[in-house]
Amino acid sequence: MKNRLLIMVGLLLSSGAAIGAEVLTFHAYVDANICARLMLGPITPERIACSQMAQKEGAVPALIRLQDNTVFLVNKEKMVKDLVGKLPRSRVKPK
Repeated sequence: MKNRLLIMVGLLLSSGAAIGAEVLTFHAYVDANICARLMLGPITPERIACSQMAQKEGAVPALIRLQDNTVFLVNKEKMVKDLVGKLPRSRVKPK
């Protein structure tokens, strides 16, 4: 029983370390969640206006991967709320 517990903990820790080590970057558009679900396709002036208006009304921000229009919900809304309707730039500094 004790050995099984140690093996399970070891597996969980090793898989968590592997997930934490991988970094994925992609080009994205910051959109309001409702507009991201209703307005698929290219980023048009109408879509930008929808994003900004919905954000002012309290909509949840979302990231749209430009490659395939995948919608990602944001877990730290403060970081992206000022970027709704824009294409964010990466702020990663090379070592």
